[in-house]
Amino acid sequence: MADNDHNTRWPAPSVTSVPEYQLSGLPYCETKSVNNNDEGEFNFPRVARWIVITSNQTTRVFFKTALDGDNAQYFDLPKDSVSPRLEVRCANLYVKPTTGNASISVIAGLTHIDKTKSVPETMLDWKP
Repeated sequence: MADNDHNTRWPAPSVTSVPEYQLSGLPYCETKSVNNNDEGEFNFPRVARWIVITSNQTTRVFFKTALDGDNAQYFDLPKDSVSPRLEVRCANLYVKPTTGNASISVIAGLTHIDKTKSVPETMLDWKP
């Protein structure tokens, strides 16, 4: 009998595995307090299928570390609002309040895909 971890008839799920995105996501919830002088990071235990973000302060949301400075790509989540359900494949999410301290919550639906099989952050660069 074949070892299930190395059975080629049942390949491990990857970011291109369509069935992983057709299934309901595994629940994930986390809340962090982040100061506007710091960058908050959410590290998902598996690749996310979708995410929703809430914050009590205006918050910049990045899918790649914000340390790129002026080249960083982000969107602003207004104070006391909830993002739409973002259908994204990611393993990390970065947040930075524009003022003061913020309580930022992330709700995500996770796949069975190991985060090491995610798209590397270096490929999340849309600059021409």
